[in-house]
Amino acid sequence: MVMGYVLDRFVEALEIIIRPGNYVRLDEELVSGLEDLIAHDVGHDPHEEVGSDEIRAIAGDMIRFGMQYQWTSTENLRAWKNLTPRQRDVAVCVCMGYTNTEIANKLMISSSTVKTHIRNVLGKFKVGGKLELKGMLRDWDFSGWVFEHEFRE
Repeated sequence: MVMGYVLDRFVEALEIIIRPGNYVRLDEELVSGLEDLIAHDVGHDPHEEVGSDEIRAIAGDMIRFGMQYQWTSTENLRAWKNLTPRQRDVAVCVCMGYTNTEIANKLMISSSTVKTHIRNVLGKFKVGGKLELKGMLRDWDFSGWVFEHEFRE
């Protein structure tokens, strides 16, 4: 189930970020939404009462996941801001699926320069390869990106 996968990711975030003993108060709207979510996921009758422990566990997981996502987003933005303009161009090309040769042609630089830029970009993002970089920035929209050497209005 999709919900099971999401909850597993929530639990991972929980273990990383929140220390045992922290307590987050739930408002009634969130509790109601979680009840509906649990009822839908596990096949309960929506009018049947769902245990508050189960609701609190899912809510805690959701909150932790959100905190992990926020932390990761902040770190990605920090790494992005540390890139040079040319490294950003190369990172965009990588995320758009260009090969090293295509990047070299598009940016009018040598293949060895592309490799150097990629190595530096991967280092700043603390990832081991282009696929991992693409995964980290998969939610970013580069469709309107204007490369450094292109005319800018």
